[in-house]
Amino acid sequence: MNEYQYESSTMGCNLAISIVAPDKKVADVAHQTMQEMVQAADARFSRFTLESELSQLNDAQSRTGSSEFLEVFLTAKRHYTETRGAFNPLVDISRFGYDADIEIVRHTNRDGHAGPEYSISFERIAVDGDTLTLIPGQRLDFGGLLKGYMAERMAKGIPGLAGVVVNLGGDVYTLGHDTDGNLFEFHVEHPLDENRRLSFTASNAGIATSGSYRRHWSYRGTPFHHILDSTGNKNPD
Repeated sequence: MNEYQYESSTMGCNLAISIVAPDKKVADVAHQTMQEMVQAADARFSRFTLESELSQLNDAQSRTGSSEFLEVFLTAKRHYTETRGAFNPLVDISRFGYDADIEIVRHTNRDGHAGPEYSISFERIAVDGDTLTLIPGQRLDFGGLLKGYMAERMAKGIPGLAGVVVNLGGDVYTLGHDTDGNLFEFHVEHPLDENRRLSFTASNAGIATSGSYRRHWSYRGTPFHHILDSTGNKNPD
């Protein structure tokens, strides 16, 4: 077995894939399939693309959803319920200046848009078969779960690989083992001290990291980042 590594950019972040396979041809085919999966997801769920299924629902307020869109919606609803609203894809971070790709927003001062008051109650979204209907002002954003969701789908989507690690912007899913038959080893950098890191092994598991030290900007002169308090629609202290 050999390990093959691939790097690219998608969904506004870096994508790194490691594949343990008998030869490069097998790994290349697996990588191409994963790329097609994540590109399709980006086209369907991007809030920065007017033609995406997500943008069309947000603009029209009511739309028939594809099977994958409905699966992500129901996954988000489950997380919303299990966390008692701490996870909430209705919190509209674009109001606070994150209204474009992070490479455009980072290190800039943004005005955002105030807009009228709106409900972030997930229970008020109507589901009728495969049709979703938002109430006025609501806008969905699956950015809080989509990368992890897709990392797992990509890792599990290719049967027969000895091992795979998908790292989609810090959301990781790993299956199997490395070329020596050992569990994959992971290192998480310390955000303030480059000489410190957390190291551990994992397999058949998801790993997620998030912090305020990369996706940040200023909102009307106040430092801001992408982690919001859903109850107050602001950065937590």
